[in-house]
Amino acid sequence: MTRLRRRAPTLLCNILLWGALQCPASPPARTAAPGLFTAASFNLANWGQSDRWSHGKHLENAPKPEAERRAAIAILRRIKPDILAVQEVIRDAHDRFLDDLKTALRDGGLEYPESFAIHGYDERIQIALFSRFPIRERIALNQDRYQFTLHRGTGEDARVERINRRVERGFIRATIDVGSSYRLEVFVAHLKSKRDVPEYDGPDESGQEIIRRHEAEILRRHIESRIRDNPEANILVLGDMNDTMGSSALQILSGRKTDPVRMYPLWLSDYLRDAWTHAYRPEREYSLFDYAIASQGLFNEYSPSHSYVYRESPDSPPELRWDSASDHRPIVASFYAADLSYPERERLEPQKP
Repeated sequence: MTRLRRRAPTLLCNILLWGALQCPASPPARTAAPGLFTAASFNLANWGQSDRWSHGKHLENAPKPEAERRAAIAILRRIKPDILAVQEVIRDAHDRFLDDLKTALRDGGLEYPESFAIHGYDERIQIALFSRFPIRERIALNQDRYQFTLHRGTGEDARVERINRRVERGFIRATIDVGSSYRLEVFVAHLKSKRDVPEYDGPDESGQEIIRRHEAEILRRHIESRIRDNPEANILVLGDMNDTMGSSALQILSGRKTDPVRMYPLWLSDYLRDAWTHAYRPEREYSLFDYAIASQGLFNEYSPSHSYVYRESPDSPPELRWDSASDHRPIVASFYAADLSYPERERLEPQKP
């Protein structure tokens, strides 16, 4: 017994060594999945005092109805976005409607210690960005101008007119620190509305389309300048583009297949797989106008399983109905807060059925 006990450590070491040589190495332990953050965009349909339609009546200089205000906040409370881009906050010399929105968000349990709002040539409405995370850099891109040529008259009355305009609402560019090791650049946009500008109509494009195309070109140049500085930059464009995927404006923002810089409009839909985000009630027309557009670097972190166009469940109370708040539905895009390769992202996402 004594002799056997003395040899036991040696036998054990030989057994362990033999096992190590014969057995394949154990796979490395998987690191914990990075956390998710959520970005949303919501056109609030004139948050503040404005001419508006309400219950079939046209009202002049009327506040946003209390029921619409409650619904907008209730919907955002349901979404709980970490980063929120909004459009159509009424401009005011003392920013009272912007302050009112901040108060409404806070009273609704949505704390955004960081915010930034700008306005462009449009004197009526502005865009804003809210964030739970620190905004390291905030820039108002609202001084850009563009020119285009119009051909007026025919025959002896023909003349060429040069139009010089400033961007309607401008663009927000913000750099956000999502945690200690992940940086996101956000652009917020609200391109020219669908309202006709007949004095700018051309033979191939309407005036409103011409304006949106030029605004998209300006925004695209700002995006490209950031990607030239850092090709792997995590860039997210949020906003109401007032146009569909096949339009010149969206093609410019996305880029052509041959372009060195591509942006990717995320395919978002609700649980019924409907992708439209805007309803034009007079014509019962439903369109995709609101977008989240990601750079290649950010697309690698995109989580389709946590992203969607908002639609309330059938048993939801009236205040959670999308059309109780606005003529737009909010869009929601979620991302992993870590720089991932595409295969790493695919490993984290649930398998598609």
